[in-house]
Amino acid sequence: MNSVKTRRGFTLVELLVVIAIIGILIGLLLPAVQAAREAARRMQCTNNLKQWGLAVHNYVDVNQNNLPIGATMGDSMSRIGIDKRCTWLPRMYAFIEQAPLAQIYDFSKHFYQYPNNQEGNSNRDPKAAESSKFPTLYCPSDKPNNEIGPSQTYGRARCNYVGCYGYRAYYHGDEIPDQHKSLYTKFDGAMFYLSKCVTLSSVVDGTSNTLMFGELLLVDSLVDSDKRGDVYNDERMGSGFSTYLTPNSSTPDAMASGMCPDITTSAGPTDKQRPCVEVASVEYYAARSHHSGGVNTALGDGSVRFFSDTISSDVWKALGSTRGGETNVSF
Repeated sequence: MNSVKTRRGFTLVELLVVIAIIGILIGLLLPAVQAAREAARRMQCTNNLKQWGLAVHNYVDVNQNNLPIGATMGDSMSRIGIDKRCTWLPRMYAFIEQAPLAQIYDFSKHFYQYPNNQEGNSNRDPKAAESSKFPTLYCPSDKPNNEIGPSQTYGRARCNYVGCYGYRAYYHGDEIPDQHKSLYTKFDGAMFYLSKCVTLSSVVDGTSNTLMFGELLLVDSLVDSDKRGDVYNDERMGSGFSTYLTPNSSTPDAMASGMCPDITTSAGPTDKQRPCVEVASVEYYAARSHHSGGVNTALGDGSVRFFSDTISSDVWKALGSTRGGETNVSF
């Protein structure tokens, strides 16, 4: 007589144990996967900054040792007759593998005029130079929906990578009061300068001891007033940052009246990663990123370095100066 074989199934206890083990393994694996993804994003960010650093050096090679003008800052150019309103970025097109944009951009027009931007263009031509997005503008660790802004008015692309505008706060007035000259600046001592060019030979602290580019976190594309990362706009400090505050500082960035929005996020009405406060006549933006513990930067020699949030304020300010005599700064 043939015996009937029966299969024994899992008991409820065994099934629950297996599910619990799988849950634990997923819990252990997920942080590792997230860390690996962030490491890849940080590496891509490093590569982007490397490209910007090399672009500047290629620009210098064909422009008599001159770096590009940092920003013309409002109508200052119309008074001194050097150039139309613009920032350093359009001059980099030909050196950052954006030759088609270099052909579109018209330096006889201000940054907000067509074909540079959309003003005066009733057809909203998507080929306006500043409307174009390309990967080197963005840190992959920042929010992907923050690529364009202010989209409601001009459609300028913003950028996570901005020039170093020195180690002090920027003063908006035409003349800095004597009592404030030790604190405020017109980009004095920076690699990117207001309304004139800096030469590499003038970086007497050494290009390996001086910051060229740093990171900013972009604001929501619908927030027109906040200029952080509004890199084509020569007003305020949209195309730059200063080392007045250390990386990812808990101290809010300062901007002029009416410029600091109340950004609503899922965490509440205040964006803690992009804090800001309105201060009359004064402005300074800290370098900020989503990378854990610090920010990526490009130094004047084209190298890329990650600086910790805990870096000494004195050392960080020294890195923002081209000629402060801090050639032996240890970092």
